[in-house]
Amino acid sequence: MSRDDDAAKEDEATEQPSMPRNVETENGTTTGMHKQSMMGNRIVRRSRSRRILGKPKTVADVIRRRMIPQPPSLRETDRLIARKPWKRMGIPSIIKQERQKIEETDAFLDEYFHSYLIKKGTDAGLRCGVKTVDAKLFQNSQNSSQKGSSSGDVNRTPTYKYDADELLQIWNTKGGHFYTSMPKTVAMLQIVRRIAVDSKADVEMIKRIRDHVCFKRIVGSVVRHMKYLTRIELPSHLKNYPKLMKMVPKFNNEQMVTIFTVLAYFRFSNEKVLDAMLQYSKPYKEFTPEEMRSVIISCIKMGADASQIVGDYVDKLKAEIMQPVQPKGSPQQEMDLYLDVLRICSQTDHMDNELFKHIAQFVMQQEQMPVETAIGAACLFAEVHHIDEELYQHLYSMMTNNIDAIRGKNVVTKLVTGLAMCHSKPPKKLVDHLANSVLKDIKTYSLVELTATLRNLALMDSYNDALCDKVFNLELFTNPPSVKVLQQINLKLNQKKTVYAAYLHPTATSTLNVVFGNAYQAYLGYQLLGKTQNKFELPKEAVGKLKDIYTASAKNWTFGSSSFHIQVLDLLKEAFGIESEIEHITSDGLLVDIAILPSSLAKFTEQIGAKDFLKDKKCAIEVHGPFHYLQKSTDLFPPPLNNTTVFKERLLRAQGWDVAHLHYWSLVPW
Repeated sequence: MSRDDDAAKEDEATEQPSMPRNVETENGTTTGMHKQSMMGNRIVRRSRSRRILGKPKTVADVIRRRMIPQPPSLRETDRLIARKPWKRMGIPSIIKQERQKIEETDAFLDEYFHSYLIKKGTDAGLRCGVKTVDAKLFQNSQNSSQKGSSSGDVNRTPTYKYDADELLQIWNTKGGHFYTSMPKTVAMLQIVRRIAVDSKADVEMIKRIRDHVCFKRIVGSVVRHMKYLTRIELPSHLKNYPKLMKMVPKFNNEQMVTIFTVLAYFRFSNEKVLDAMLQYSKPYKEFTPEEMRSVIISCIKMGADASQIVGDYVDKLKAEIMQPVQPKGSPQQEMDLYLDVLRICSQTDHMDNELFKHIAQFVMQQEQMPVETAIGAACLFAEVHHIDEELYQHLYSMMTNNIDAIRGKNVVTKLVTGLAMCHSKPPKKLVDHLANSVLKDIKTYSLVELTATLRNLALMDSYNDALCDKVFNLELFTNPPSVKVLQQINLKLNQKKTVYAAYLHPTATSTLNVVFGNAYQAYLGYQLLGKTQNKFELPKEAVGKLKDIYTASAKNWTFGSSSFHIQVLDLLKEAFGIESEIEHITSDGLLVDIAILPSSLAKFTEQIGAKDFLKDKKCAIEVHGPFHYLQKSTDLFPPPLNNTTVFKERLLRAQGWDVAHLHYWSLVPW
């Protein structure tokens, strides 16, 4: 006989005493049969400790034989209460108490949210999605009947503030709903968002609500439901009956848009949650363009990749807006729609010149528009690299006509950044106004914002003497650290995990590198390209340190010379006998791809009799890859160089270099 057979017999022996053999007499004594079974139990337990373990049990065996506690369903709980098998253990009373507690909590929360909707209104405050919250979802019949019976206790009705602090306090003391239906879950998310908006919640308050366990339970229930439904598959013989899948309860399009919008407001950024929501929303082709736009914008705010939806959205939108007869709203509503489209395309790198031209034509037809709208349109068109000189001049005239309305750090910084990317040069009046605005509110700018703004103004060939004097006269720039000291500072700043991890990356940079790099580029442009006579000058030692920091950072950004650089170097040497240098650093710290220096041309002076001509001749060959151009503009070939590349060439020419170009489209095999 095998060990498994022995174990099976022993299991049968252990299960036999569990049969109901409790026989009691009238006076409460136990019969001999029961005593004998109890004796048998003791003997079996003694033999069980000595027996050899049999075959290991599987998870299915463990669950089937109830060897571990199982989470009871609602149906099993009802049956358990009806049978009352363990009276002496008090389990029914415990279950009743917990059930009563859950019902009281749900009734209290329903009353709170219902009274909120009655007092504040049922408008969800959303542009798209479920726009009205149904107050009937929070009506509790049991609670209303209890209220009707105690109608005399009107004075005891609590008064609520309906603000974010009160909501968090209720969640901390009462908890959240134990179970809610799908419409009720969406309604709760809408109400929580409305309470936060009405309370003018700041970033800290939004974080407190987002990280609260009750809010996470609501989001978790939504995601669990989505995961369950995505796993449902019909058998092959039932796949021709789509009505079966429609019978499964699902979130409709409006509810999905609402969920995305609410989570985007709270900046919810859980990657698994967003993946589950996007997977659930795969039939996005059924969404309207407005619903798809809301979902995409929400994904962008939460940091999710919505590129899979953008293509279908643009196709749907083009089919809708390019019809000869289409329902038109107000011009401002149509403008807001087009700005959202440009924002989506710029964030997802989706290019469609036909659509951009249609939007540009609409913008040029507007004789008047708010200055904020003109700024937003100019910045977004610049981000998608749209080439249209007439369009930009139209927008510039709109801004210049309302130039006094352009004020405030956020507006000025946004416009300066957008104009620095634009190929069309803005009017001097507008740029000077922006520089003066920065100088006026200079105390509100951080160092990163200030130096970035100064560099962007330099890209537009604008140098305000008072602003440059104010910034460059800061002690951080008059006495900057050396490269080694800055490396030690960066090591200290990068010691978030471990000291050893920081020393593994000795070239790790920080925000200080960005500040010094932007400041040095702006200072170099100010000294070489500025048209004023009495310029502010930094000490030579400070300029040298700034140059070293900028050069060290540039070397870290450059991973190495490409094979094409080496091919050009070999070609110059073998075919023409000209020595050249790859990744040459100029006296001012600029990095040249391929440099031909005067020393390499010295032997040619006697041959061609051009000693004076080649005496100080310096030639820079710049290899321009795709990122040196406004590459998103596929409507114009060759595309124009971006302003950063043009600024570098202006600096090289100001230093006496002749600049030549090698374009990327002449290098690729196609």
